[in-house]
Amino acid sequence: MIITPLIIEKEKTAKALLSSVGVSKEGIDILSSKCLYGAFKIEGIKSWEANIIKQHLLSLGSDSAIERSALVKNKKTDTILFGSISQLNKLCAKLKNQPFTLNEISQNLSLYLNNLSKEEFTLKARDKTIKIKEPLICGIINLTTDSFSGDGLLNEATGSKLKELVLNRIEQMAKEGAAMIDIGAESTRPYSSPIPEKEEIARIAPVLKAARKKFKNILISIDTYKLNVAKMAAEEGADIINDITA
Repeated sequence: MIITPLIIEKEKTAKALLSSVGVSKEGIDILSSKCLYGAFKIEGIKSWEANIIKQHLLSLGSDSAIERSALVKNKKTDTILFGSISQLNKLCAKLKNQPFTLNEISQNLSLYLNNLSKEEFTLKARDKTIKIKEPLICGIINLTTDSFSGDGLLNEATGSKLKELVLNRIEQMAKEGAAMIDIGAESTRPYSSPIPEKEEIARIAPVLKAARKKFKNILISIDTYKLNVAKMAAEEGADIINDITA
């Protein structure tokens, strides 16, 4: 007899393993989600909500962890719930019509569980739809003099020469596999100084116009947290606004 530990992270892997031991198609459909496990931490919920979740999980053959005092006191608490994907999906169904924030927990947890089994994600940005099966490469264009990575293009050129340099750099990045280009004009280097909004627009606008005209299909992201820079970028065809301040 041989016992082998298995790490199963994808439904596709689970189905292949079940098939390899002769499980029927119908059995594979039923059992695959039972082979996959998940654990989630929920923060800042009421103790009675955490206890309702715990009782539902116990009824499904799983469990959750909460601090001892939350079992008997009315307080805010955190909880860690765990189980097979099948059990967690059943938990979502039980919480769906419950009061308090349990319905919201059900919706969010269902979304996470669905994403766990996805082999492909869809990114929609402006007029583009990108199917993502693996990480995408993003090329960075820094229109600065003081980039923390030392590649600020304003150290190399200005005006029309800068535009030409940027276009050549984007073309090279695309050849090397970049699906997205992120253009920024204000350094995020530690202790760097912010630049005026007008200067940021003056740096980005001509480069963005030229890049959008030449590269129709590549995703273009503009790194800014300033409203008028973002408005200009959207008007000039940027697909994504990358606001690092969130």
